[in-house]
Amino acid sequence: MKQILLLIFFIPALVSCCTIAKSSQISAVQQGISGLVTESKGNQMPMKGAEPMLNKGLQTIVYVYEATNISQVTRSNKTGVYTAIQTKRITTIQTDSLGAFTVALPVGKYSLFIKTGEAYFANAFDQFNNICLIEVEAQKMTTAQLVMNSAASY
Repeated sequence: MKQILLLIFFIPALVSCCTIAKSSQISAVQQGISGLVTESKGNQMPMKGAEPMLNKGLQTIVYVYEATNISQVTRSNKTGVYTAIQTKRITTIQTDSLGAFTVALPVGKYSLFIKTGEAYFANAFDQFNNICLIEVEAQKMTTAQLVMNSAASY
């Protein structure tokens, strides 16, 4: 009887502690990038009387590189897909099942890429052709919205 009671109280307590520890780690990040990766597929053209299609969260890997210009990547034959990146990789982050991620980073400018098969995807550029440029400021969390839309048509 004592063993059953111990299991009934011990297992939920253990699970609760693990959940609290995980939330503490995420909330402890005070400088870096917090974002969401979503996927857009198929025909995205608005249609009269049809509900707009909502993007779904994407469980994937986000690659953080030093600020990267279009001249520093090897492009594939698909728009936004790169087979090689010549700048220094800073870190990688696994998104959760909803596509959310958080990463602590020092102050600086970074380019974010989404893992797609054996390649990398990013389709946002600034006026100088820097790819998916995100700036991290001191003691701030920068928000990033990444959309994998290589399989969408507009």
